[in-house]
Amino acid sequence: MTQAKKAGKDVLVEFRGSDWSRNGRTLRRTLLNRPEFHALAKERFVLCSLDFPKAEKWRAEVPNPKRNEALRGEHQVDAIPTLLLFTADEALLGRYPFQTGSVDEHWERLVALQRRGYDTLAMIAKLEDGVKTSDAAGALKTAAALLSGMTTRSPGAARLAELVRQALSLRGDAHAAVRRDAVRALLRSGYGNAAIRRVGSMMDPKNEHGVLEQVVASALAEAQSLDQVAAALESAQPLLKAEIRDKVVGLFIFKNGAITYSRRLDDKERARIFARKAIDLGLDPTDRMRPLLQRIAR
Repeated sequence: MTQAKKAGKDVLVEFRGSDWSRNGRTLRRTLLNRPEFHALAKERFVLCSLDFPKAEKWRAEVPNPKRNEALRGEHQVDAIPTLLLFTADEALLGRYPFQTGSVDEHWERLVALQRRGYDTLAMIAKLEDGVKTSDAAGALKTAAALLSGMTTRSPGAARLAELVRQALSLRGDAHAAVRRDAVRALLRSGYGNAAIRRVGSMMDPKNEHGVLEQVVASALAEAQSLDQVAAALESAQPLLKAEIRDKVVGLFIFKNGAITYSRRLDDKERARIFARKAIDLGLDPTDRMRPLLQRIAR
């Protein structure tokens, strides 16, 4: 990053598996090792490569494998190869998963990724300034809407989540909608936790505003044990009689509930109820779980 700061450039980091990733070799052959790419990149980026070989003899050649693994975990890099684009101040601008194309096609995508990343960071900075004005609630409402379309892997998401949490401190009925928007956004984006889920359950116990379904989905997504899954499904019981506001979220809950009650909790009646609820929401004809859910629902 020091080199990037001195040069006034962003940093393009390659996560590769030199001795096992076929796609990684393809990306190097078609882009990263091409002189025409380097001619373009030198004006914008400092290039960096982090290697994750599997063979012991190659792992021994990696300068700092623990640092590489820490960075991979910190930035949630599951697929190899992946390119991450950072500012010189280490703010994530975007992710570039493996894809094919010519050098020119790759370059156009990378420049667009860089532009979108800076646009997002500029928007967040503007919202941070907006929170300091008399229309703080309006800025927080906009921030929540922006966060709703993000995940924990999105550029600026962690920074935006910190901003959105400020909405929970707003007081009075006039700000109830903003508080609900904030809780929904935090849960949907993956920045919810047990405390946020408790707040969400209390503010919308009948799912009239679509908060409770996000609470249950968040609890299911974070569950690490069967007991935690069972507790999350127990909290979903009010949803069986409620209107589901987000079909995708509802299907996630009821499909998981049907399978879990059927196969792991040995509760056929609840499995049947959850399966029927999923079917009533409308399964896609190509959904591979459709036949299984139909059998459970009988």
